[in-house]
Amino acid sequence: MAARGKNAGRFKNMPAAQVRKLAEALGYESTPARSELLRRLAGRSDLEARLAGLVASLSRNARELFCAFAGKRVPADAVESGSGLSPEDAREALAELEEKGLAGMRSKGECEFAAKPAPFPKPPSEPDIAQRFGSRRFLMDLVRLMQLVRQKDLRVLSDGSPGVRFLSKLEAVLRVEGDEGGGRFDAYMNLLYRVALEAGLLELEGKLLRVARGADDFFQMPLHTRVQELFEAWLRCKGMNELNLSDRLRLKGKPSPNSNDIPDHNRLCSARRQLADCLSHFPGDRWYPADGLVSFCRAKAPDMLVKALPDDRAAEMNLVYRGIFARDGSDHPDGLPRAGNWHRVEGEFIRVALWVLSALGVVELDGGGDWFRLTPEGRYCLGLTPEPTCAGLKGKCLVIQPNFEVVVFQQNATPEILHTLGMFADLVAGRENPVYQMNLASIYRSAKEGMNFDEVRDFLEECSTTGVPPNVAATLREWWDRCNTVYFEQYCDVLELPPDRPELAALLANGNGGKVRAGRLLVFPGGMPSPPKAARVLDHRNRTRCAKADPDGLITLDLEAADVFVEPLLSGMAKLEGREGNRAFYRLDPAAFAAMNDEEYERALGFLETVCGELPPQAAFRILSSRGGGVEVKVGEIKAVRLSSDTKRLKLEEALFAPYAVGRLGDFWLLPADKWERVKGHLRELGIRTGKAGKALKEAAKNGGDGSTARLRQGRREIVELLNRAAERGAFVELVYSLPDGLGRFVVKPIEVITNGGGEVVEAYDPQRGGNVLLTLSNIESVRRLLRRSSKET
Repeated sequence: MAARGKNAGRFKNMPAAQVRKLAEALGYESTPARSELLRRLAGRSDLEARLAGLVASLSRNARELFCAFAGKRVPADAVESGSGLSPEDAREALAELEEKGLAGMRSKGECEFAAKPAPFPKPPSEPDIAQRFGSRRFLMDLVRLMQLVRQKDLRVLSDGSPGVRFLSKLEAVLRVEGDEGGGRFDAYMNLLYRVALEAGLLELEGKLLRVARGADDFFQMPLHTRVQELFEAWLRCKGMNELNLSDRLRLKGKPSPNSNDIPDHNRLCSARRQLADCLSHFPGDRWYPADGLVSFCRAKAPDMLVKALPDDRAAEMNLVYRGIFARDGSDHPDGLPRAGNWHRVEGEFIRVALWVLSALGVVELDGGGDWFRLTPEGRYCLGLTPEPTCAGLKGKCLVIQPNFEVVVFQQNATPEILHTLGMFADLVAGRENPVYQMNLASIYRSAKEGMNFDEVRDFLEECSTTGVPPNVAATLREWWDRCNTVYFEQYCDVLELPPDRPELAALLANGNGGKVRAGRLLVFPGGMPSPPKAARVLDHRNRTRCAKADPDGLITLDLEAADVFVEPLLSGMAKLEGREGNRAFYRLDPAAFAAMNDEEYERALGFLETVCGELPPQAAFRILSSRGGGVEVKVGEIKAVRLSSDTKRLKLEEALFAPYAVGRLGDFWLLPADKWERVKGHLRELGIRTGKAGKALKEAAKNGGDGSTARLRQGRREIVELLNRAAERGAFVELVYSLPDGLGRFVVKPIEVITNGGGEVVEAYDPQRGGNVLLTLSNIESVRRLLRRSSKET
């Protein structure tokens, strides 16, 4: 009641026109009679915050003039002389104040100034900080997210947003006891992903996520610089809408200026910067009410999301927030009414943004989110203070087990420690105290990224509470001796020689450019065209058969024959069912193949053919059933059927159609209708669809049974592209070339693709002949692979 009395006295002596202008500038109704308007203004609890925002939004001269005469009645001629401004500047400032209702002329030539707003209230007691959020927690979760991306081929949706499978895997390593449940935790995971992508810690390759090279530099920065990077990433983030993270509002549709008021990414980026500007008016380390910030923004930036109108005008025009609804129901079918709901819509954006900033470490929130204050890093991000001093924490927080597991006590750990540990160990449990596992594959990965054994050993000894067990230290040394001397870069083949055939090293190295490294490892910078059976190929692009597939889709993997890259790749397309001795058993997962794009699908099929040889038809059908596709057409009583191109590649057409077919036309098998129904029933059981293809059949007949002309032209374009790419990189390629006595394979180094008289020839260096050769492009059946090379000398 005291506040209402004070408000009533504040406007009691002001002219009616000035009171109406001020009410309109503050976003209140201005049409009632003066007595009714004064009564309503006296009852507003957020009046002080709106007045503070209105004063902050003035120009510098107008603000100085208002502060000089606030709450006073001054003769008009004394305004110019007593303000310290030039007469012209004083007149412009006074006109601005009159337009806002903060000043008004009376009949006696006097100027009435509104009273100066009171400071924001102090909290009744020191609020409890919500410990769930803050820069340390967010940075820790960023490390977990990047570790998950390192270990698994995470895919996103076509629009770049994380899907359900992505979020479920992320939740498994993030959620701990006491986290917020429901949609708010999902919002936190979306925020984590979007900010990591925008800050350059993650990058997209099509639909696949990769850890960016800049991630290491990020974790070398001081804490306040990292918080600033995350803050600026949030300011420019175009893939996130704070209103979608709200548990009070519901959006219907996507942003469309012509049909709804849902803000697009440009409007959101502008609103975030306006909010940051408003936050800079709440300096220091004292607590402020969140509702005070909302009211302050209402006066200083009323057009934050949607162009603002006074409530009475919006009610008169029956305006609504189109497409924006309350989750508990709305009294209008098109959205919330504009009149009286600014705090409910734009205010909700500000409240959610405060929650986001608390996660980033820019602000601190109390447990209920009713009070906030800027952190030292937040004041630095807003340019209010110089760089804060913060010492880097290096605590002993690791326990290294003899089984190569590393348990992390998170309360003593730092994001820098988790990031370094994740570079050479795999995260296997990411709850309250994360658990990492060191293995040969993770050591290979760290060596490829440039780490060395001394760096890892010093890190473990510095951060371990119990030291490094002797067996772990010895095995790590052995692993590093094996992989640290070989640089697994693109375009090289690496062979491991058997211990009982030492003469193979000199034999293979002679004339092939090989060089023995680390005893039994032999590296071929230009690639090895035909490795002997006695040598084991370590290059995962040229691996030997190490698995066998059963008709029911069970793959038995020989762990002794498999290289370290086989199991991670196999786990992306099959589920582990168990281990027994030196064997592992995987079951093909049709859902994994269904989620792959075409390039990933082709790569997965090539991998299975390499490690398993020819797949049984039943196992191949399990894969094909996840993809669908296929065509059929009827000509009289004969069916012409063609399944997807994979059936030919996997040698399934002969097994499926040959026993029943009466002939073949190009890619189409001709079957009697009754036989086709039997085959079709089998396909239906396997989930493979068929469709009509009369046009394709006519084209096949027109081309004399060869319906692959368009595909052949496409293949030529791909061959030319591969050859040009190899020429640019100075790489070798393995070609399949058509000769009079059959097909031959050659390893050459392309120099140039030459167009001559409508034909194309390839000039290339032949290492076997020791000179350049010219190859006719039309005789090149395929480019089997780009051979790998090594650029690191040891």
